[in-house]
Amino acid sequence: MICFNCKVQIPDTSAICPNCGVNLALAPAGTNQPSQAQGQMQPHQAVAQAQMQAQAANARTHFEIKKRRWQRWFFYVVIIVIFAAMVAYIVKIYLDNAKYIDSITKIQAELQATQGNLTTATQNLTTKDAEISKIKQSTLENQNTLTAQMQELKKTMDQQSEILKDYDQYKALGTSAIGLYSTLGKVATSVSVKDLQKIPLADYNLNNGTDSDNDGFSSEVEAALGTSASNADTDGDKYNDKQETLTGYDPLIAGKKLAIDTKFAAANKGKILKDAEKGYLWYIGFDGKKYFLGKYSTTTSATPATPSISSSSTATSSSTK
Repeated sequence: MICFNCKVQIPDTSAICPNCGVNLALAPAGTNQPSQAQGQMQPHQAVAQAQMQAQAANARTHFEIKKRRWQRWFFYVVIIVIFAAMVAYIVKIYLDNAKYIDSITKIQAELQATQGNLTTATQNLTTKDAEISKIKQSTLENQNTLTAQMQELKKTMDQQSEILKDYDQYKALGTSAIGLYSTLGKVATSVSVKDLQKIPLADYNLNNGTDSDNDGFSSEVEAALGTSASNADTDGDKYNDKQETLTGYDPLIAGKKLAIDTKFAAANKGKILKDAEKGYLWYIGFDGKKYFLGKYSTTTSATPATPSISSSSTATSSSTK
């Protein structure tokens, strides 16, 4: 009979088609019926038919084996591709992680360096703030000191002004001031010429009288200081006696500075000192300078020095050494 599914001739006794494996019981009505010619098949025809059926079965078996083999190789290829893809993905992730770790390490190193720089900058800023605070404190102290000194100077100048005013009043007394000089000489503190040289000279009442050599000192002042009344430059150093004395140099010895002692001058502020050798009177002002008064005398022939204020009231000179 003929299989209704694959249209191949099969034995009439077959329940399942040996070619396609279909259940012949499911064949539609009127199909797979043996023909009359089949019932009359010769033996050689039966053998040929059996051989054909065996060949068909072998072909189907070979096809199934080959199909299974291809399926197996396809599965292996798919597994290998998936495995390779997974390995490549893992390698990519590893390389990306290594790159990220390297970047993080560099960023941490830069952050640590930045933090170190920030710490150093903060320390420097703290140090600068401390220095600024010290400078501000020092400036404030200097301002307070300067204010105190200005107040002291004002007080000293006021006292000096009062003393000079009183002195001018004494001068107006004329010859009657001889008694005053006698009194001042008696109450004055006697000191040596060397001690008097420790106190700077004030530019006041220095040229009241005869000035033979035109050096800015009257003859009486020259006698008190020991300089020459006929030679404007006693020590011959090209500076006149007044310039040298007011700038702190010894007018008797060229190039020698006077041994000024500010402590000694401060200790005698407000006092009248008398030259123990020559009898000249000096008033020590509150500015620490000595003011020439005149010569102490107990006779009625003595004449006090008349004060005369020069163009500069401080011990300065237009020429310095």
